[in-house]
Amino acid sequence: MSDLHCRLCHAPAGLLVQWEACILRCSECDAPGPATLISLVGDDLCSRYRAVLLSRKSEELAVIAEGIGSEILPQVLAASAGGKFVWMKPL
Repeated sequence: MSDLHCRLCHAPAGLLVQWEACILRCSECDAPGPATLISLVGDDLCSRYRAVLLSRKSEELAVIAEGIGSEILPQVLAASAGGKFVWMKPL
C-alpha cells in the first residue's frame, strides 16, 4: 500500500528527496511525477516506506530508515541535506 500512485501505470509510487524538494517516482516503471516541497506532503505520508541513500548512478547505497513516512521524515531530511538523493520506496 502506498500514499501515492503513478499516473501512467497506477503502481505504488515513492518519493525521490533532495534537500527540501521531492519528486514522485513510480516503483514499477520509474516514471517521474510532479515535484513539490517535502514539507507540503510529509504529514500526509501514513504508509510504510524504506528510505534508501542513492548514488549518482541510482544505485542503492544504504538504508537510512524504515517505517511510517511522516515518522521517518527527519532522518530522510538529514540524509538528503548535503545534496544527496534519498529514495523513499513504498513497502
